[in-house]
Amino acid sequence: MERKAISERGKKRWANLTEEEKREWFEAIRKGWAARTEDQNREYSELVSKAVRLRYASLTEDEKRKRSQARKNWFAGLTADERYAQREALKRGWANLSEEKRKELNQRMSTACLERWANLTEEEKRKWGETLSVSLKRRWANLTEEEKCEWNERAQERYSNLTESEKLEQNQRLRASLLKRWANLVGDKRGDFARKYWANLSAEERHARVAAVKAWHASLTDDEKRERNGAIRRAAKDKWALRTDDERRDWLNARAQGWAKLTEEEKRNWRARVGAAHRERIASLTLEEKVKRNKQLHDALLERWKKTPKKSNCPRGHPYDKQNTYTDPRGVRHCKACLRKAKKR
Repeated sequence: MERKAISERGKKRWANLTEEEKREWFEAIRKGWAARTEDQNREYSELVSKAVRLRYASLTEDEKRKRSQARKNWFAGLTADERYAQREALKRGWANLSEEKRKELNQRMSTACLERWANLTEEEKRKWGETLSVSLKRRWANLTEEEKCEWNERAQERYSNLTESEKLEQNQRLRASLLKRWANLVGDKRGDFARKYWANLSAEERHARVAAVKAWHASLTDDEKRERNGAIRRAAKDKWALRTDDERRDWLNARAQGWAKLTEEEKRNWRARVGAAHRERIASLTLEEKVKRNKQLHDALLERWKKTPKKSNCPRGHPYDKQNTYTDPRGVRHCKACLRKAKKR
């Protein structure tokens, strides 16, 4: 009760101050802070941080929500210069921390975020994700090319400083997040997402992306490659089975148009790559897998043959009627008129 009364008196006193008095108060705090030694600053920061954590832990859920909303309203009321000053102050404070303090702070923030995320509903998670995505896109669009390069370099430096176990854990979390995001996309949204992502990449980024995928694929074992290829084929079959006849026709037309736009050199390179990949895949199969594959191809060809409408005339124009048709034991039709001419020759 005494702390609450002190807090109320402090709020009333602050509300009665003029802008000039508030600035003088802040300036006095800065001067006092500058006169402290590093050890005093560190000790004071630890005490304040501990007190803030204890106070926040004692709040109810409604009080925490109100506090968060008040923080958002305060930040929304800042001007662009004030926001820039806030970000610079945070950067200076982070730069003054030691490596141990940074790791400890990152661990606490990560734990708090995971606990908060676990308490959200699916609808709240979806809204939060959409808001964060829009905010990050807007912030990235406002960066200059130099700032983007600097950000990428810092990210690469942070990743290179991780241990192998930390890299593996981070990659697993990222992969799980991407798979979950991908699972939430339905139908054409997946294709639109992939096309937009690829269209925004430069030529160097595309080459780097392709090289990274090739290096990752080369690091897989034979069983992992076989499992991945099987999963891709099953996904393609399932997606193709869900398409209507018009969608299949449009897809084939688009593929034919894309092939027609390629140059002869690009076509030769594509055929060479596909042929090499096909020969490598066939060479890696065991004898049983080759027999099974040949049987599947044979059954697929027979199924396609059954669906193909039969021709009414032979290649030379003779009709395939009852008197002029001979069917061999394999079920293949032959023209008797053509057979007689061949026998005479």
